[in-house]
Amino acid sequence: MIEEIKKLICATLGIAPERVGDDTDLVDDLGVDSLDVAELLMSLEEKYGVAVPDEDAPDLRTAKDIAVYVEQKL
Repeated sequence: MIEEIKKLICATLGIAPERVGDDTDLVDDLGVDSLDVAELLMSLEEKYGVAVPDEDAPDLRTAKDIAVYVEQKL
């Protein structure tokens, strides 16, 4: 799952794959802004059918965080 999430991050945000590790912080390490996060969350919802409420979004900072969240929701 985590590899799929990293690929989705790279494809959605146009980030080189070598820059995205399991624990790479999207905001602090990659400079992703709130619009990018919103776009990524929409891609997650589209791909996995998992709705991400606004209150959960701040906790999804790494590929690992996102993978665990999606796995719990599936």
